[in-house]
Amino acid sequence: MKTILMDSSSAILLFKAAMLNTLAENYHILIAQTVFKEITIPGQSGYREFIDYHQKNIITVSENNGLEPVELPLRGGEMETILLYLKGVGDFIIIDDKKGVDYCKKSKIPFINALLVPKILYFSNSIEREHYIEKEQDIIQLGRYSPQVLNVAESISQRELSPFMP
Repeated sequence: MKTILMDSSSAILLFKAAMLNTLAENYHILIAQTVFKEITIPGQSGYREFIDYHQKNIITVSENNGLEPVELPLRGGEMETILLYLKGVGDFIIIDDKKGVDYCKKSKIPFINALLVPKILYFSNSIEREHYIEKEQDIIQLGRYSPQVLNVAESISQRELSPFMP
């Protein structure tokens, strides 16, 4: 089973779109300690559920032992997520932070955004077409995607997404 790393924006989007359980059935979900702190702030939408997901091992919170501080143009959960990947943890990253996406592109780190999760689960026969369309629309409504990102997500092929398949 592939291990994915996620930033807090992606985790919250996928939670609000009710995709985390399905994602966890197909991948090992690992989040950085800083991401866990960011998504479990009391009063924030879903904070209790994220604590419950962790307690039920639906998501795993990383051990950050040995993470060397590196000068990145990022901070917080995005930086820690990328540092974990650079340390050799995880197969790819789900990230919706613009600066994090730019860093992944520049550094050739494999990544997708949360918008592509329903499409990947559909292409891998993990969800039905109707569920894919519904969840994709939920994420579009919840997220803040540019027209360019929406166009790429719409046109991306199964072959291009194959490295991210479960």
